[in-house]
Amino acid sequence: MDPKNALQQIFHQFRDIPYENLSKIFRLTLPPEEALAQDRELFLNYYRNGWGGTCFSLSWAAIRLIREAGLKAYPIAAPMPRRHFPHYALIYSCDGKNYLFDPGYMVYEGVEADKETPAVYSNGVMDYELVYLRKRGHFALNSMQDGKRQQRYTFRTEAVSDRDFEAAWRRSFTYISQPVLSRVREGRFVYIAGEFAQMRSANTLERFESREKRDRLLEAWFPFKAEEIRLAEEILSKYPHKSGEDGDVLY
Repeated sequence: MDPKNALQQIFHQFRDIPYENLSKIFRLTLPPEEALAQDRELFLNYYRNGWGGTCFSLSWAAIRLIREAGLKAYPIAAPMPRRHFPHYALIYSCDGKNYLFDPGYMVYEGVEADKETPAVYSNGVMDYELVYLRKRGHFALNSMQDGKRQQRYTFRTEAVSDRDFEAAWRRSFTYISQPVLSRVREGRFVYIAGEFAQMRSANTLERFESREKRDRLLEAWFPFKAEEIRLAEEILSKYPHKSGEDGDVLY
């Protein structure tokens, strides 16, 4: 298959896979050598249960598929404001150009990382701008909402080795502090973090801060029941995490 056609199929495949760390929290109970959800397992869990993954499992699965299509792809670290543990995404190369692809942050298509020209991308609800900050020597991904820009993360296009990426993936388990889920579907962006939940469309924003409303949103938009998020919270209470940080994406 032509690599460009393969890329379009990959983008389409990841568009409906949710970001969620519940399945990752459940894996805290497994032996360390079984903790990482490899690409085949991620897709099996998605097709069987509707589960998704975090920035690590989603990025790694995408990297494997893009490499199989004959293109260069590798992980990158993307530091976020007010967090010490970085987000991870990926860069792939096509026709001599580098592109950011980040299914863990709902960037569902390749966005060109051009040092001269900013790129704009929309997932249907959230608009993003990718710009190169020459004085700092790195790219910045900004969200654009209601005429305001907010920097989400920065990155350089240098590769993180597969070995270092795996090591960071393993460390990330010690930074999980709460359940986090997000997805874009039917023109809405739904986000849950702990007891907080929100639903955003192109023109509206609703926020909820109660378990009851969170649970209703969870069961309506994600393949989990309220008792499963409670189980995840119970598991987390038994595993110490590094205070004040979180290994998962927060909006």
